[in-house]
Amino acid sequence: MDARPNSPEARDIRYHMHAYTNARKHQETGPLVIEKGDGVYVEDIAGNRYIEAMAGLWSVAVG
Repeated sequence: MDARPNSPEARDIRYHMHAYTNARKHQETGPLVIEKGDGVYVEDIAGNRYIEAMAGLWSVAVG
């Protein structure tokens, strides 16, 4: 991964431990940082757009 020292990706790798994540692969490839959302879509900081399908799972499970 080739990120600026104070970028969100670099800070995520340096300071945040993700449960159920392969730490070595996470450090090598970097995190997926979501920047914004619009309806069912989310967009990462590179401009890639994804359909978000996990948020509803937690609202149903938690109530």
